[in-house]
Amino acid sequence: MTFVQEFDPDRGDIVYGRGEVRQVYFDTLPLTAAQREAIRRGLWVRLDDYNNNYGVAGRAFGDRGDQVTEATVNAFVDARGAAFEGGTPPADPGHARRLDQKIAYFDAIRRSASRFAPASVFELGRRDLVKEGTAYPKGPIRRFLNPSRVEEANRRNRANKAIRRVCKLGIAMVATDVRFHGAKILFALDGLDMASVVEKATREAYGRVAMPVTSSELRFCFRNWDALQGTVLFYVNGERVSAPWDDDWTLANIADPRWAPTIRAEKALWHAYHQQRVDKYGGTIPNKRL
Repeated sequence: MTFVQEFDPDRGDIVYGRGEVRQVYFDTLPLTAAQREAIRRGLWVRLDDYNNNYGVAGRAFGDRGDQVTEATVNAFVDARGAAFEGGTPPADPGHARRLDQKIAYFDAIRRSASRFAPASVFELGRRDLVKEGTAYPKGPIRRFLNPSRVEEANRRNRANKAIRRVCKLGIAMVATDVRFHGAKILFALDGLDMASVVEKATREAYGRVAMPVTSSELRFCFRNWDALQGTVLFYVNGERVSAPWDDDWTLANIADPRWAPTIRAEKALWHAYHQQRVDKYGGTIPNKRL
């Protein structure tokens, strides 16, 4: 099935892929009138919609310069969750289902034991956070003398790490939460370089140099493919394709000057990535729950 044939906003489908690619899909593919109306009405069809409404993409982490702690992040998220939970249940079954899905996301990001919860980033040290691309003052003396710069780097890196984690959470949520039963993750692969994804290459964006979140999402799908197969569907140029680790293929990306004209999948790249993980964990990869 094509993207247009599969995409069903009313059942809770979420579209993944590079942000600019998703927008090109929505702008140029021949979506049905019902699909376009769902987007116009503001149905949450991208995880950005969930993240933005709960403030994970910025407001909970003080993008206006507020003091940010684990408590303030949880308080902001709790207030948003209460707004969704406290209303009168809608009579329309479709509306009720979509409200349940918004609450499912709230339940997931506030689950204290979840490694995906946004507030879990406060457990991370500078060595983990610096990977998110905002630099700290170099050397212990400069960091001591510049506490405001250190805190600002912490805030930005925690916010970006939280987004990376909840984007993986969104995939796991659709696959495992009964409130998303039947929903799909539609993952647009256009514009990706598979070697860069597998090798964890960084790129500059938004004033920082870090590994793209979409790369993390795709590797997450690979690592958990046994549990995600059938829920996560891949597309190139609006056409369904096999997982890039299942087959070798070269296809035309959806046309746009911002990325290469073709995309190539190679099973060998993913086999090498898997072997690196085996070596990293001494021969046995830990089985982490979704």
